[in-house]
Amino acid sequence: MLIRKRSLKDFILGATAQLTAKVKHALHPLFNPGDPDPYADKVGEAVSMGIKKPFPAQADALRALMEGFRQKRCLGLVAEMGCGKTLMGILAAWAMSSLKGRPTRSLVLCPPHLISTWTQEMKGIFGDAVRVVDASGKNALTLLTQLRDASRYPDKPEYWVIGFNRAKTNFRWKTTWWDKRAADICSFDGVRKVSRYTIPVCERCGHELPAAIDLSLRNTCERCSNPLWGPRRVQTADDPDGETTFAPVLYIKRYLRRHFQLLIADEVHKMKGAGTIQGAMLGQLAEAIEKTLVLTGTLSGGKASDVYFLLHRAFALNYSKDERRDLLPSYDELLEFVRTYGSLEEVYKSVPADPATGRASRVTYSLKEKPGISPMLLKQFFLENCVFLRISDIADALPGYTEVLEFVGMDPELAAEYAAFQEDLKKAVKEALKQNDMKVLGQMLSSLLAWPDQPQREVEVTNRKGEVVARAPALDVATTEKDNRLVQCVLEARRAGRKSLVFVEYTGKWSAGEHVERMLADAGIRPLLLKPSVPTHKRLDWIRKRMDTGKYDCLICQPKLVETGLNLLQFPEVLFWQTGYSTYTLRQASRRSWRPGQRQDVVVRFFINRDTMQEQAMTLIASKLEASLVLEGELSDKGLVALSEIGDSMTVELARSLVGHLKLQSLEAQFAAYRKLDAHCPSATPSVQPTLDIPTVVPAAASRDPQHAPAVIAPPRQLGRVIGMFAGPAGGKLKGRIRKLHVEAVPRESGRVLLAAGTPIGQWKQDEIQYEIDGKMVRFAVVAETTLPGFEQFTVHAIAA
Repeated sequence: MLIRKRSLKDFILGATAQLTAKVKHALHPLFNPGDPDPYADKVGEAVSMGIKKPFPAQADALRALMEGFRQKRCLGLVAEMGCGKTLMGILAAWAMSSLKGRPTRSLVLCPPHLISTWTQEMKGIFGDAVRVVDASGKNALTLLTQLRDASRYPDKPEYWVIGFNRAKTNFRWKTTWWDKRAADICSFDGVRKVSRYTIPVCERCGHELPAAIDLSLRNTCERCSNPLWGPRRVQTADDPDGETTFAPVLYIKRYLRRHFQLLIADEVHKMKGAGTIQGAMLGQLAEAIEKTLVLTGTLSGGKASDVYFLLHRAFALNYSKDERRDLLPSYDELLEFVRTYGSLEEVYKSVPADPATGRASRVTYSLKEKPGISPMLLKQFFLENCVFLRISDIADALPGYTEVLEFVGMDPELAAEYAAFQEDLKKAVKEALKQNDMKVLGQMLSSLLAWPDQPQREVEVTNRKGEVVARAPALDVATTEKDNRLVQCVLEARRAGRKSLVFVEYTGKWSAGEHVERMLADAGIRPLLLKPSVPTHKRLDWIRKRMDTGKYDCLICQPKLVETGLNLLQFPEVLFWQTGYSTYTLRQASRRSWRPGQRQDVVVRFFINRDTMQEQAMTLIASKLEASLVLEGELSDKGLVALSEIGDSMTVELARSLVGHLKLQSLEAQFAAYRKLDAHCPSATPSVQPTLDIPTVVPAAASRDPQHAPAVIAPPRQLGRVIGMFAGPAGGKLKGRIRKLHVEAVPRESGRVLLAAGTPIGQWKQDEIQYEIDGKMVRFAVVAETTLPGFEQFTVHAIAA
């Protein structure tokens, strides 16, 4: 018998017709491009009124969003870098005004360096037909207070733009009571003593505050109700007497809840942190404003936790409280969410017994998240709440795009010193991993990545005790092979009339930017170095003004300085002299010049020293890039198995790869796998036009295995909401949950038995689940859903009264 192995993606591409038919049967999109729809036609007319017209795929995405807003409060536009998210956000607000029949007021929340991009784009599209308000200055609160006194509805569409930093800037607290000095005189054995102390007194009425009041809390005086804490006035050069700031986001939440009709949150992946003010700011504004549109080009960095708090802060508004409780764990139960939709690694550490001290052996246990996202996360939360747009959807209007791995060798002397340095670090890292010495790991990572590019510097790596564990000497090397290759590429681009954008990662103590600037200048090239000291909101204008003079051949900068939002169309040559190891940064920065408006073919080159930590780091990046595309609907050749060995910390994983504990594919193979997923790759299948899909429960099909999977027919009872889900291989053990109870369904001759933590708790017979809780028998209806062959999936419903 001939057995032929096929990857998951090969199987899906080979069964495209059958799967497409199943998807059309199971899902009912709110908007399908090409179908007659008067509402969508009205949207199309509205978005084509500006000077800049959207591409057909962009117009379809806007139609889908407007259809979705008829049912939802929050929607997402997940559009690859270069798809024109700014344009579509502006047109979405304009379309909302047209559909409502009156002008609306929109609030744009964006990173500071994108404020000028948004304002210029708005004025360029609609001119004086709209009012654009820049609320990121010192007068932000003044503008908002004036808006509170103005009419609730504007006379023409308004766009208010505010940056992350200004929106969250709030006053500091100070106490409003004062301490009154007091003293008690007492005598003991004929000796008089004075005991001095202070009594807190309300500054308004002079009432002595009782000891029962907790002054660490923001309480009030019991007599006059004066707040005991107040805002601290900040003295500035313009206002010596001091000024009181107030966070605009809090002012909008308290006083302007009905003045804005749409919130546009740009680069929303920057608000994914659990305890960050930016993340909390998103939740507060989304709750206070009627509709919310979140924009991002990288929804996830490859881990399930990347989207957890985004779900709670924004998309949870689309569900009732009961639905939120059933679908999502509580806000502080991130681990539960990762266990269901992500990938966890169990780590056991064993400490042997020590007879000399009498210490017994012990085993410690911990969990850590690994990259990996279940496709169920896409179906459960994002398919019905997001419009996905790939660059391939508008690629017909864009020039060519190529990504190239530029491998370079090292001089014999440099290679020998690097090998010795790496060998010393290998021993140090093995010891550091045992002792969890993160100081060695951090220095190891930056040293092995940066030193081969600047071998003119001596490097020492020390442990937490300050002992030198590895040393790389300073070499008499004028230029490396990587330097020579970079110079060659920039010169070839200049001869072709093309400007180059050179990315350097280690601009801190390594001063890589200045090093590359000197090296290019010595080769007769005129470089321009962008430093972090240039304010974020002025960087785009700073670059344009200097490059337009014609005095420079290339721009040198750190990728994070321009990773989001900036249209750097004048640089068709993008050269990563150093890459770093951030998935977000790499994906964002590599697309700065390949976007609408570009007229030249774009080439992105990654320079990598062969057989070094740079190659291993790039391999891990490619692995995470592959995982990040799963949540955007792109399937890996190997599914989640491709990421089974990739951990959550790049520092630790690079250390593991250094000592040989982590086996990786070659960089060429891993990078090729990522490029296959990228929609604009010539070998990839173009993605379909964007639609907004609402999953629906479909009639159950007959089971393929009647012994283990009961034939589920539409129950003759009225179904309630979905309160659980089971999934797994056909005929095998199914895993899932009912409400928050994690259970397994194990096949038996009489049906399936429900297990919770290995203990039988109930039965699954035909189309019904029964189990006992708190002495009471509960029943749920089970409905089968159409899935891939060899896989089963069931939804669990409450039985309506």
